[in-house]
Amino acid sequence: MAGGLLTEYLGWRSVFLVNLPLALAGGVLARRTLTESRDPGARRLDLPGAAAFTVAAGAAVLVLIRGGSDGWTSPAVLGAGAAAAIALTVFLLVERRSPEPLLDLALFRRPAFTGVLLCGAVYSAAAFSALPYTSLWLQSVVGLGPMATGLTLLPMSATAFTVSALAGRRLAGLPTAVPLAGGLAVIGLGGLLQAVLDGSSGWPALLPGLALTGLGVGAVSPILASGAMAAVPPERGGMAGGALNTFRQLGQAFGIAVFGLVLHRGLRGALAGHPAAVADPEAAASALSAGRSPAGLPGELLRTAFATALNHTLLAAGLTALAGAALVAVLLRRRPEAAPDPAPARGRTAPSNL
Repeated sequence: MAGGLLTEYLGWRSVFLVNLPLALAGGVLARRTLTESRDPGARRLDLPGAAAFTVAAGAAVLVLIRGGSDGWTSPAVLGAGAAAAIALTVFLLVERRSPEPLLDLALFRRPAFTGVLLCGAVYSAAAFSALPYTSLWLQSVVGLGPMATGLTLLPMSATAFTVSALAGRRLAGLPTAVPLAGGLAVIGLGGLLQAVLDGSSGWPALLPGLALTGLGVGAVSPILASGAMAAVPPERGGMAGGALNTFRQLGQAFGIAVFGLVLHRGLRGALAGHPAAVADPEAAASALSAGRSPAGLPGELLRTAFATALNHTLLAAGLTALAGAALVAVLLRRRPEAAPDPAPARGRTAPSNL
């Protein structure tokens, strides 16, 4: 809602200014309340690993973003794909050989650690990555302004905040698989419940699904960090927390790219298959995906095509969450402390660089 308020009255660039006072307040609060801690085994930052991982992640996202528009066999897309594969290989080799890795790969031998990271990625993708396209539908098709769009999405954040505040401690007392896998399943059902739009739908059609998604978000969010740190030895807690944040960011970035492809293909298919033929469905789909309405496009066709494409996007998000819930439940079925120590021979702790 705050983002909608700023966008409507100060322009979309103003939303980036919100982070400044929040970061300043957080820094002041941390300095006053947190005790300094140091890892005696940490000697240097793993710069080669950080550089390789950054290139791999960026190139992979670029492949997904440009593949739909430029073609999957275009030189730029193939080049980015090759760069991603090479950089990922370099990252894995560096981490295996580094005495002070950015991310100790041996931690992935712990099913609980892998399960929590997977949950973080799927949670961010399924719950949040479709929201930009929902916002696009609300503004470009339904005709809401940024402020009204923010208010429409408020049930999700309000429900998530309420569940986290009121039930967070009780959820923490349950086995980790219950809130994480269960929350993902609820997020998935919320996505499916939103995928019921048609050409005559308005913003109220989204509210039940948004509220249900918020319920799942409220169950998952307070457990993720503690689940990651409980899955590793105490001295690896910082590394686990950093890895979780990275996987969450990657999940959202990849989700936005993938769901954007789903939306574009849905728009193109709906426009090409409609009785009121469109001369260039590809160009029209690209324009609609960017928030522009092509000249001469009938309003009924616009509403029907966008609702159909958004249904596909929300369906993809819902199914992603449900599949993730099943995998997380399997990975978290074992207690973290039952797993072997991933690096008993190192003799010192790994740095928390990630």
